[in-house]
Amino acid sequence: MKQLLLTGMAMALCACASAPKHSASVTSRPPRPDDCRVEVLPFAPSEGYDELGTVAAHTLPNARERFSEEMRKLGCQRGADAVVYEAAPSRSANGAAELTVRFLARQSTGAEAAAGARNASSQEASAEAAPSFAPPLGMTPSEKAGFLKIRCRLDVRVCSDAAYAYAHGVDTAKDEFLATALYTAVCRAGDKKGCLMAAHLYDQPSLRPYRADAVEVASAACGFGIANGCTRLGVLYGEQGAPWRDDARMVESYERGCKLGDAMGCNDLAWALERGRGTSKDLARAVSLYQQSCDTGLMLGCQNLAVMLTMGRGTRRDVSRASTLFQQVCASGSAPACNALAQLAKDETATSKDPAAAASIFESSCDAGQPSGCVNLGWLYERGDGKPQDVQRAVALYEKGCNAGLAVGCSNAASLLEASNAPAAAEHIKALYRKACDLGLTPICETRAATH
Repeated sequence: MKQLLLTGMAMALCACASAPKHSASVTSRPPRPDDCRVEVLPFAPSEGYDELGTVAAHTLPNARERFSEEMRKLGCQRGADAVVYEAAPSRSANGAAELTVRFLARQSTGAEAAAGARNASSQEASAEAAPSFAPPLGMTPSEKAGFLKIRCRLDVRVCSDAAYAYAHGVDTAKDEFLATALYTAVCRAGDKKGCLMAAHLYDQPSLRPYRADAVEVASAACGFGIANGCTRLGVLYGEQGAPWRDDARMVESYERGCKLGDAMGCNDLAWALERGRGTSKDLARAVSLYQQSCDTGLMLGCQNLAVMLTMGRGTRRDVSRASTLFQQVCASGSAPACNALAQLAKDETATSKDPAAAASIFESSCDAGQPSGCVNLGWLYERGDGKPQDVQRAVALYEKGCNAGLAVGCSNAASLLEASNAPAAAEHIKALYRKACDLGLTPICETRAATH
C-alpha cells in the first residue's frame, strides 16, 4: 500500500491554542532523542501499538505548524513512535475544536510474537473477536453517524462512509470540514477515491485557509492515475497569487489529465496553449484539443472551439460552423453562448445577417441573466433592427445591464435619455454616467467631467 505523507488537513485539525493537558500514561517507554521522527497516523491501529498516553487540546488553524512541532517533541520525550489526532465533531464559532492526541509506541518483539500467536488461532475464533462495523439496528440517525465516526479510526471503509455522510448531510448535520478531514485520512491510508473527494471539497469557501493541503491530496489522486485528479491539480498549480503557483506543473498536470481521458483536462490544456501560459503558444494544437474535448461532450470545449472559429485563431475562419456550435451550446443553457450566437446573427460581416433571430436569442440571453444580452437587445430596440423601434424599452434594457454591473449599459442609457431632452431626467443621467465611470468606463470619466 502506498504511503501518503499528507500533513495538511489532519494537521489543520490539530493546531493548538492553549497549553495541552496530559492524561495518565498507559505504558512507559524511555525517552527518544529530541530530533526523533514521530509518524502521524490517520487512525489508531487495532493492534501492533501500545498507547503511552493522551493530550487534550483545542484546534487553532493558524498555529498548526507550531503545534505539530510541540507534539513531535512531546512524543520524543514519551518515547512514542507515532501519534494520532482525534477531533470532536463540534467546534466553536471561531473554528476551534476539542482534540485528543494519542501517543503510541510500537509493540516490542515479544508483544509482536504474542500478536502473531493470537493471529494463528482458528478462523472461527478470529471472526468472533473481529469488531463489527455495521451500525446496530434501531440507532437514531445521529447515533449512526457517531457510530461511524468512532469506527472510522478502526476501518478505512467505515471512515469513507462517515466522510460521505458528513459531506452530504446523510443521517447527520452537514459538516464539510469534518468530511474533508475524514477523506484526507482515507487518502493517507491509500484510498484513491478519498484523495479525489478531499481535493474537490477543499474548493468550499469554509476551507479556503487549507488550500495548500488540496495540492497534496490532488497530487496523490493524480499519482493514482485519476484523470480528474490531475486536472484538479493543474487548476491548483495555476491559481493566481497562490504561493504554490507553478505554471509549468499546471501544464504537465493538464497534459496528464487529458491523456488519461478527462475532457476538462484537454480543454484547460488548450486554454494554456492558446495563451502561451506555462508553455509555448500553439494555437493549432489548442484548436485540436478544444475539438477533442467538444467531441467527448464538454460544452465548454465546444464553446471555446466556436470562439476560435469565429476569430480564425489557429484555424480558418468559419462563421457557419461556429454558429452551429454556439447553437448547440446555447441549447444546453449557456447564456454566454446564446449571446455570442446572437452577435453572429447581427454581425454585418456574417455570411447571413438575421436581426430578428439575433433579437430572439438576445432576449433569451437577457432572460437567463446575461447582462450583455440585455444591452445588445436594447441596442436593437433603439435602432429598430429586428424589433420595432422603442426608445423607452431600450433604456429599460440598458439600465438592466447597468444594474448588473455592465458599464456600457449605464452609458448607453444615459446618452439615450440625454438625447430625449427630458429635463426631469437630468439627475438620473448624471447618476448613470457616474456609475459608468465607477465601473471602469474611463472615457466617460474624462469626456463628461466638464458637463456632469
